[in-house]
Amino acid sequence: AKERADSAVRAPMPRFMVPMRVQFWRSKLPMNRRHIAATVAIIAVAAAGAVAVRIASNPLRKSDAELQTWLLAKTPLGSASNQVWFVFDQHDWKLRYTTSNSFVGEFGGYQGFPFYNYVGAIWEFDSSNRLAGIRIWRIRDAW
Repeated sequence: AKERADSAVRAPMPRFMVPMRVQFWRSKLPMNRRHIAATVAIIAVAAAGAVAVRIASNPLRKSDAELQTWLLAKTPLGSASNQVWFVFDQHDWKLRYTTSNSFVGEFGGYQGFPFYNYVGAIWEFDSSNRLAGIRIWRIRDAW
């Protein structure tokens, strides 16, 4: 009973005596510099992660060998030229030009650092209009 009486009699601690960290967390003041820096850091890490995912997911950034392997899976060596044209049209790639035994197409591009890069391929055919090879080309759009 005496303990209950002592707690009821105690007056609340004056505001200036409350430790600063307790006072800050209980107050409705705007964020301090540490919170602003933490928020900016979290946003920066999230943005960097999003950019990294976007860069990694772009198939045009793959090596020439990987692109060539991917194209050979879609259009194997020995395929007829009309089959290669069908795959070419299916993907909406841009036709640059044709010759009697090859055609050059562009897949698209990506923003490199600091220049834009275009990626395409040259499909080469033998005398019987069968696919003989695929070569990848890249052009860096520099000044």
